[in-house]
Amino acid sequence: MVVRNLQEVRELKELLERITGFIADYGGEQHLDDPDFKYACNVADALAWVLGEIDTGEFTGPNYLNLDRLMAMVKEIEKKRGVKFSEYK
Repeated sequence: MVVRNLQEVRELKELLERITGFIADYGGEQHLDDPDFKYACNVADALAWVLGEIDTGEFTGPNYLNLDRLMAMVKEIEKKRGVKFSEYK
C-alpha cells in the first residue's frame, strides 16, 4: 500500500481548487453540469478533509457525505431485501 506524502496531497488539492474555481467563475452551465467537474470538486473536498481543513462532523453531514441519508438508504434496502448491513463485508 502506498501512502501519499502530505505535500503531494496539498499540491493536488490546490491544483483542483484552482481548476474548479476557474471553471466555476468563467465556465457555463455545460461546464458546471459536467460529471468530471463535479467529481473534481468532490475530490478536492475529500482532500481538504484529509488535510484537516474540514471538520469530520461537517464532512459527514448533509453538505458533504450526508451519512444520515446514506444510512437511511441502507435501512430502506434492509427492509425491502431482507439483508443485513451488519453482515455485509
